[in-house]
Amino acid sequence: MGLLDIFHSEPERRKRHAEKLIQNLKASRTLLGKSADLHAQRCPIIEELDAIIKRRDPSVGQPKGRYATLLDRLERLYPEELIDLEREEDLSDEEYRLMYAILNEHHLKMNSSLRREGCELEAACSCFKHLAIIVKAQLVHIRKMRTEPEHLPDVGDLMHKETEAGMELVRHLRANGALFEEIIRTATDVVRMTEIETFLSEHHQKMWEAEQKAIRKAMGPELPGVFVRLYENVIEKAGAPFSDVEEAMRGIEEIERIIKDDALLGAMLKRLRPKFTDARRDALIKEFRNAWSDLRFDHIDLHT
Repeated sequence: MGLLDIFHSEPERRKRHAEKLIQNLKASRTLLGKSADLHAQRCPIIEELDAIIKRRDPSVGQPKGRYATLLDRLERLYPEELIDLEREEDLSDEEYRLMYAILNEHHLKMNSSLRREGCELEAACSCFKHLAIIVKAQLVHIRKMRTEPEHLPDVGDLMHKETEAGMELVRHLRANGALFEEIIRTATDVVRMTEIETFLSEHHQKMWEAEQKAIRKAMGPELPGVFVRLYENVIEKAGAPFSDVEEAMRGIEEIERIIKDDALLGAMLKRLRPKFTDARRDALIKEFRNAWSDLRFDHIDLHT
């Protein structure tokens, strides 16, 4: 197991791992500091990979050649003592949800909220967990790049978020020199760690609900009933409810395709409002698309 894995394995296993880290806190702290140096070393490799892909180098996607060599170098900058990931391991559904929350800046809002409430340890644990997810997600996408170079933009976005999360964690640790040890010691206590994870999950849910409520309030009156029914028709045609993250991502792309299809959306609206004139339906479709662009339908559940 790696240093960042203390938040990403079964409780008893990470407890044993954290107990080993406690025995040499100095080395563990040094390794965390080393992660910033590794990040800096990855950046020029990412830039070269981007250039190779853009010029359609024949080595892209091949098992040998410059592209494969760069990916080899990149993978070596994710040492097992930092993050230990099986070759075919992917992110769990929960980790994918957290990754997208991080990409949408929710981690920064959450850490700020926790610090305002005086939850210093919880904020630091949250930041540590976010950093771990970001690094793990990078390695998952890099391995997929062996045959799917289109994953490079995801790696780039996650590299940017790693900088943010790393700086946030450094701020926590500089403000309280004993905090790093407290984080590791907390991981040795299965009950306490479970309590913190439950607290963080509930806090995130409350933040999300408050955010959605504020958005709906800022947007004024409730959506017209026909818009809600039209959106329900759209997501049903797209295959909702979705059972996992990958299915949801494909479904969201299909929802977007349907909403941008004048003929398909017009036919759906005509079934709902057969007496409306074409001009009235066209106006409603324009308003519906504006509402969708403004995230007015985000409160409607797409999952089972």
